[in-house]
Amino acid sequence: MLQSFLNMKGYEVITALDGREVLEKLNERPDSILLDVNMPQLDGFKTCQMIRDKTTIPILFLTARTNERDRVKGLMIGGDDYIIKPFL
Repeated sequence: MLQSFLNMKGYEVITALDGREVLEKLNERPDSILLDVNMPQLDGFKTCQMIRDKTTIPILFLTARTNERDRVKGLMIGGDDYIIKPFL
């Protein structure tokens, strides 16, 4: 649903099903990354850390994980924002 909305607004969207695929698609040089914490293979936290080792692309966590500790962790490891689903 989010991909459709962003495409409708004129954004090109690159999708990945897991953290490993996110890392592979960094070669496509995205302008920003929306990252979920709950992903198979590599979770969003580990993926964020690995992205930060390579680039300073803005990373926005977009996740259902509401724990304050998760939010702090996401920001401390390099996330630029932490947005909790559902959002308006």
